[in-house]
Amino acid sequence: MASILKHMKSLEARLNGYAERLRTTSPSTPLVVASPDNTSQWSPPWAVPRDTVIINDRSTSMGSRDYRPSRLAGGVTATITCINTRSGLCRQDRVALIAFNDAAEILMPLTAITEKTRLVRVLGKLSARGGTDIASGLKAAIQLFRRTPAQGRQRHLILLTDGHGGDPVSKANHLKQRYDVVIDVVGIGGTPDDVNEAMLRRVATTEHHYRFIKDSRSLQKHYQNLATGLIWRGKDK
Repeated sequence: MASILKHMKSLEARLNGYAERLRTTSPSTPLVVASPDNTSQWSPPWAVPRDTVIINDRSTSMGSRDYRPSRLAGGVTATITCINTRSGLCRQDRVALIAFNDAAEILMPLTAITEKTRLVRVLGKLSARGGTDIASGLKAAIQLFRRTPAQGRQRHLILLTDGHGGDPVSKANHLKQRYDVVIDVVGIGGTPDDVNEAMLRRVATTEHHYRFIKDSRSLQKHYQNLATGLIWRGKDK
């Protein structure tokens, strides 16, 4: 993880420049974003404050080195990319971090994105061990959203896993219906057979909110797109 933290400064500078270009450039085709009062409005997707919960699998298989230097490191770097990008776009955002194996741990509750140094420091301590219970990560997210009012922010959840395990669909439905959370799910691994794609698609808000990604570079780009709203589609109406 030391190499990830060392890489952060150059990554942050690059992403801050990208964020500045986004703030000063209007999209040719505006996107519809779901507002907290369940209506839709035309607005740049990066202009609306968000509460984002990022959930990373840290089971033993996440130590595999097909995503160099490991799947876990790839997930951590992608998470840092998301945090840095959002911090350059909307300073009113909050971010929470959850990691899970056999059980989930809330690494950071919903925290001002301006505290990104603290967020990154926590990510740098993750290690891969244990089994996989995806539902535990979503259960922890429910706890966070229950405790913390949205205060006008969109609610977004990003889940990354490289395996099977648990029964997360009911927890995902609760997050969507009770807390109006948009859920993006990312499967990683050697092949799509490494994950239960049918189940993960049901966890995601729509089919478009699930992706299987084969390498670290594509994973970082996907998280950057999630942060900028380039593939933000709001709720499934």
